[in-house]
Amino acid sequence: MHTLKFPEAFIKRMKIQLGDEAEDFFKSLKEEPAVSLRVNPAKNTGEYENEENIPWCKFGKYLNKKPEFVFDPIIHAGGYFVQDASSMFFHKAINFSKDIRVLELSASKGDNSTLLLSLMTENSILFSNRLPGGKASILAENIIKWGNANVIVSSNYSSAFKNFAAYFDVILIDAPSSLEGFFRKKTRTIEKWATNKAFQFSVNQKNILDDAISLLKKDGILIYTTQTYSLEENEQI
Repeated sequence: MHTLKFPEAFIKRMKIQLGDEAEDFFKSLKEEPAVSLRVNPAKNTGEYENEENIPWCKFGKYLNKKPEFVFDPIIHAGGYFVQDASSMFFHKAINFSKDIRVLELSASKGDNSTLLLSLMTENSILFSNRLPGGKASILAENIIKWGNANVIVSSNYSSAFKNFAAYFDVILIDAPSSLEGFFRKKTRTIEKWATNKAFQFSVNQKNILDDAISLLKKDGILIYTTQTYSLEENEQI
């Protein structure tokens, strides 16, 4: 169990937000996070086939312990992608039985994009976009390793897609956020936390959503997710 020290302002906010569930919440943050990954169905190596299945993702696996992934040649060949199990759930909102145009507007390293590619039809197309300021080269490298051809990788602000009005069937926004969900995995996020961060990120999140709405087809699906707990970045958005 982690011995983490959270900012007093964060503790106070979450106690107000969660009420009687706050104690269980803070206890869970001090537990070791589960280790999970998602195998590439196009590169079935048989590795991890005996591990526990993640119920909501047919490619997902829970591991009993964390291997040294960096030394495994299979991960570098695109055989699997390390991803939190909860982050695999979003695809349940999408109908993959037909050809679709998908935009991941704020892709990170390719975890969501590679999951989409594993489920999309060959004639579907994915625009995987990393917002400027991140390392788009890492996203491109991971997409290449995964092996699908029906994908375009870019690095643009959301406003740069204005010529694609009403073009996409699905838009996924895993929004840039204050990253409170990383507290137990990357303790430096605790050190960088500040009381005004949620508000600062919420302004940018609203701007991204404003741009995204115009890009969506009538009856299209917009999926909005964050990696944080604040109301300002979630419910209030």
